[in-house]
Amino acid sequence: MLTAADANAKTAAINSEFATIGYARDEATDVDTRMPRSKKNTEAAAWDYHVASQLLRAAEARREKAHKACVTLGVMFDHKKNPDPVGTDRLVYPGDVVEISVKVTTATTKLDAVELGVRLVKAGLSIKIVEKLYRECTVENAAPHKFTTSLVTK
Repeated sequence: MLTAADANAKTAAINSEFATIGYARDEATDVDTRMPRSKKNTEAAAWDYHVASQLLRAAEARREKAHKACVTLGVMFDHKKNPDPVGTDRLVYPGDVVEISVKVTTATTKLDAVELGVRLVKAGLSIKIVEKLYRECTVENAAPHKFTTSLVTK
């Protein structure tokens, strides 16, 4: 078990190492993640976005792998197969170094528009009126934008 100071120092060290990726050369491993020279003054922002995108992808993959391992080893339960009820806030793993808790918040709802239309027609509305109402009440969400990065090679 760590002291609060040790726990804070470990977390700070992890965050510090994470923050230097893309800006520093690791003397111990001779790994250089610094941005190559560029003539553009905007390149640093693009480089930072690229590095952050790579880190996010790697972190998501690592977290998913760790999650599967935790479920397999019984550290965490499979929340998709056996979800806890809304309002749950409990400790699921009391480790020596790490503890894992779960908090279950309110689920979102979604209107099944097709089923609503079927039921409205069964209730006596004409299909033409239901279709007209669908058109009038349908709003378009903002189109998703997915920015991807790649390094420019010769």
